[in-house]
Amino acid sequence: MHIVVFEVAGQRYAVPLAIVREIFLATAVQPLLEGPAVVEGLVDVRGSVTPVVSLRRRLGLERNERDLASHFIRVNLDGRSLLLRTDRVVDVVEIDPADLTDVVALVPRLDHLAGAAQLPDGLTVICDIGAFLSEAESLAVDELLREAGAIPGNG
Repeated sequence: MHIVVFEVAGQRYAVPLAIVREIFLATAVQPLLEGPAVVEGLVDVRGSVTPVVSLRRRLGLERNERDLASHFIRVNLDGRSLLLRTDRVVDVVEIDPADLTDVVALVPRLDHLAGAAQLPDGLTVICDIGAFLSEAESLAVDELLREAGAIPGNG
């Protein structure tokens, strides 16, 4: 399995390469007045309004000032595009899924993490992006996107 390794607050995280559509330098985010706290705002990516998920908020980390070197990782999950703000993207590496440690078994409140892998340069935590938004947060994001005219529906 190939993963995209990135850093947030000095810790290494990763997502499966299979869900990554692109990586690019972070741009200005249109903040939301309402909506889930984990959603930082919206960004227009080539005509498509896309929510930005704050990894720092989801992981309970301190907010940081926007760094010009921060990156967005655009992932596609169940037909929805999301942008993940990272401090920096490090590498794409291959790991053996059999080598993953189940972090949820160790710390049950971390159900948005799929596991951890020991890489040559340290421990990397694999994110379960499908679990990053709760059902309520996901519905709230859909409603915000409808209001923004990004997806069809009443609004």
